[in-house]
Amino acid sequence: YLICNSRLGLIFYKIKDHRSFKHQHRTQFIELLAIEKISQLTVHSRVIVLHALQIMKLPANMRAEHCVRNIILSTKQDDLSELKTLMDAKGDYYCMNKLIYDDIKSEIVRNDILKHIQNQAKVQYSHMIFNTRRAKNRKQKFWRKVLSDVDDTLTCSAGSYPSGIDKRYGKKVVYPGVLGFYRELDLGTDGPEEWPPHTVGNLVFLSARPHIYRDVSEKINFAKFEKLQMRGMHTTPSLLAGDITSGVETLIKDDFGPLGKT
Repeated sequence: YLICNSRLGLIFYKIKDHRSFKHQHRTQFIELLAIEKISQLTVHSRVIVLHALQIMKLPANMRAEHCVRNIILSTKQDDLSELKTLMDAKGDYYCMNKLIYDDIKSEIVRNDILKHIQNQAKVQYSHMIFNTRRAKNRKQKFWRKVLSDVDDTLTCSAGSYPSGIDKRYGKKVVYPGVLGFYRELDLGTDGPEEWPPHTVGNLVFLSARPHIYRDVSEKINFAKFEKLQMRGMHTTPSLLAGDITSGVETLIKDDFGPLGKT
C-alpha cells in the first residue's frame, strides 16, 4: 500500500547515504524493497520501485543497477511480460527500453537481464507449444507489441516536410478509424471482442524526433496521447524517440537513410 501511494522516487532522492558517518540509509532502503522484500511485492509494486530508481537516476547509488537486476530476474514468465508492459505504459519516457539500454551502464547487468528475458520467453513458448492450462490463459492476454509511426500513420502531415507527404487531410488530423485499428491489433484474434476496462495495452509509437534533454520533447507527445485517450485511444502508449545524430544528418543533408538505422 505504501509503495503504491507514495512518491517513492522523491523518497529515494531525499534519503541520503552519509559515508562520513558510515550510515547507508538510501542503500539500505533500496535493498530492503528490491532484494529483501522482493518476494512480497506485486508486479505493480515492482514497476513502481523500478520507476523510482529511474527518477532517482541509477548512478546516484552504487547498488542501484544490482537492485534493478534483482527485481527483473526475480520476475518470471507472465509476471515478467506484465512488468514489461506496465513499464511501457506509464505515460512518460521512463520505459523499459530506456532502463535497459540507457540507464544501465554495466554490460554484465544488461546482458544478465536480456538473457533472463530470453529464457523466460522460451518457457512461455513451450507452454504454448504443449497447450498447457497456462497457455490457454495466456491466449486471453495481450502480449504483442503494436509499433506505429506518428506522422502520416496516426495523424496526417498535410505534406509538411520533413514529417510526411500525405495531403488528403489537414495537418495533425487523426486518420479516421486508426484508433480502432490499433485497438483491434492489440486485441488480436484470440482475445475478447471488446477492450476490457482498466487493461493496459502494448501500443508503441516511433518518432524520428531526437531525445535531447530529459523528457522535454517527449512530454509534448505524451500530452497529445493523453488527449487521444479521451477520443478513444484504448491505452497509454509508449514512445521511442530518435537519435540526435541521425536526426541532424537528415535535416542538414536531406538523407533519410540514417533514420532507418536508429
